[in-house]
Amino acid sequence: MKIALDPYMHRHLDLPGICRLTAELGYEYIELSPRADFLEWWSMPRVYPERIQAFKQAMTDHGVKLATLQPMYTRQRAELSRPLACAVNKNFAFDFTTRS
Repeated sequence: MKIALDPYMHRHLDLPGICRLTAELGYEYIELSPRADFLEWWSMPRVYPERIQAFKQAMTDHGVKLATLQPMYTRQRAELSRPLACAVNKNFAFDFTTRS
């Protein structure tokens, strides 16, 4: 079983700060919920490769790991059909977890 910190109550910290805090509080895992600078509630992500890389580096530097990533997407946007919108969102979440 993984016991993870959900840093929602510390959302004022940047992602490297969340990694530092997680380690300081004695947690090994982060449960990343939606946040304005990473995965916005109910919208397409605003994550860029350099932000992903910096987050992964911060996790490595502080010895913490990502237990879960909880994206919250709407199923449909005006410009996408429902199946396509779901596929776009699902592929993004998978791509983030597998990108090095």
